[in-house]
Amino acid sequence: MRKKRLDLLEKLIREGDHNELELEVKALEQSEKISASNKKLISKLRNCCAEEALETVDHLRNTVELPELSSNVDLQGLRTESSLLETRLSVLFIKHAEISHLISQFRLRYHQEVGPIMSKILELRQELLFLEKDESPEKAEEYEEAKDDKEKFDQSSTNIQKEKRNQLPEEKRRKLQQMFRKASKLCHPDIVSEELEEHAAELFAQLNDAYFSNDLETVEEILKQLESENFQFGHKSQSISQKQKLEANVQKLRSEVDQLQKEIEQLKLTEVYRTIQSLEDWDRYFERLKKEFEKQLTRLENEYQEK
Repeated sequence: MRKKRLDLLEKLIREGDHNELELEVKALEQSEKISASNKKLISKLRNCCAEEALETVDHLRNTVELPELSSNVDLQGLRTESSLLETRLSVLFIKHAEISHLISQFRLRYHQEVGPIMSKILELRQELLFLEKDESPEKAEEYEEAKDDKEKFDQSSTNIQKEKRNQLPEEKRRKLQQMFRKASKLCHPDIVSEELEEHAAELFAQLNDAYFSNDLETVEEILKQLESENFQFGHKSQSISQKQKLEANVQKLRSEVDQLQKEIEQLKLTEVYRTIQSLEDWDRYFERLKKEFEKQLTRLENEYQEK
């Protein structure tokens, strides 16, 4: 196990980031050869023994030689690392897609529930500031901001209305998610054998479109196709025989894993994702939000009538 991975494991253990730890454990379990020390570490992580896991990480760091990518690494070692990175990339992509899908569904629900009220609020605010904009430079600036807010909201509403999505009940939504996870692991273009990359990319694009459209039937059809005996993508790590190509593939996979991790962290920092994470019940949230917006609209209507 490399020093970089050990450092990451230590960081995740200390921060109590169970979701990321689960990804790392899955990647370790996918390794073709799991050492006794790695098995011990996996066991500690699975059993949530943080202190003992940290001790094992420290032991591995101090006793195991951690070679960097160099000319003395054999093909099998490169294949093992490539395979681990492919697994990691696949898991991270699924996580990225699921977070993006969740945000997309929340935004759609937001516009369905409070979009019309919010549009009226922004319109009234703009009209009120239009009447006041000649009073001072500050009011003129506020008017321009209100005008910009209304235009952005209208554009956002238009874009959402153009997107065709089916609303799925909870049971079918879970089924969609499960099938998408399986299918994406089988056809991600960055992990399939080189000669099939183009075909995999086409199928992968179809899969993503179906997933984000909540098209359960198409996702199921793609998964069945991928799981059929006559349609199997080989893994790139097992199909490359030249050491130089494997080294280049490892570097490419490392870069893509790092990029996906950064994108996931950026998604988690967005206001909409933080809001979603704080909610226990979407129905109650939107019911409360709608009442608040209705009060705000009534206040603005009264204020406008007084003008």
